[in-house]
Amino acid sequence: MKQQVVYLKCDRNAEVQAQDVFLKDVAEVRCRDKVLSAKLNAIKVCHFPKE
Repeated sequence: MKQQVVYLKCDRNAEVQAQDVFLKDVAEVRCRDKVLSAKLNAIKVCHFPKE
């Protein structure tokens, strides 16, 4: 398997209105491989239940 270098630039403060928070909502992902970048952006970081 080929190793890839991935750079993350995370925001110090991020406000999200949705229940599901994905990596793309709180950080900027940089990678040469566009497919890997898309997969990383789609990772669910947190889920807030309905109140």
